[in-house]
Amino acid sequence: MGSLLCGAGQTFTMPGGEDTVGPPPADGLVDHAGLGHRNPALVAKLREGIRQLRDDHGFQLYILLESVLVSGDPQLLASRLRRSWIPKGDGMVLVFEMDTRSLGIGQSFEQEADPTKAPAGQVPSYETNLILEKAKTNVNAASAELMLDTFASQVVDGYNGYFLRKNQPVSRDRSVKMGLIIVGGAAALALLGLMAALLVHRSDSRGGGRCFYFPDVQASERLGAPYGGGEVSSRRFGTGGRS
Repeated sequence: MGSLLCGAGQTFTMPGGEDTVGPPPADGLVDHAGLGHRNPALVAKLREGIRQLRDDHGFQLYILLESVLVSGDPQLLASRLRRSWIPKGDGMVLVFEMDTRSLGIGQSFEQEADPTKAPAGQVPSYETNLILEKAKTNVNAASAELMLDTFASQVVDGYNGYFLRKNQPVSRDRSVKMGLIIVGGAAALALLGLMAALLVHRSDSRGGGRCFYFPDVQASERLGAPYGGGEVSSRRFGTGGRS
């Protein structure tokens, strides 16, 4: 079983081992790569972004930094940590392997069907995908530290933007516009229904549904033979003489 030991007795079980994972870090960051010694300003920035998302929006972001993983890969480890640390789906785990510049993203796909019961930090998966795509597009891969800095900053900014839009009250003008759109849509549907009814009525009036009834005719039996039996005489009428 491959595992990584960190401070405070925490154990992060690697893929292939048992599903026993220690508690998440209190400040959201685990620095096994020693980045805090080389670039303390970046580590402080990461911790501040983690704290701000948690305190302001209830979103749990965890970042695990490794020089090189002993076994497994960042993506598998990020997925496993996400399932253990964020069971309610209100956060994300990033595992960054500094030496190889490999990034694992443990994002949540669980969504509470009832919005009133969903955790405050739960984000729809399509919003998370948009944030991640933008972060990947704008990442600076000139160095491992720049890659980590730009990607994590884009993720923090993206989630901040989402929560600000979500919590922003609807303006009066927007409410009026939405009301007009709804009323206009209902009126258009009613007009379409009326036009369809008129077309059907017009088609019926042109004879599409007319029926013709013929009167009953009394036909007497001929020569007492109801089924056409017996002999029948014939006569010819014309201007010529008899043959």
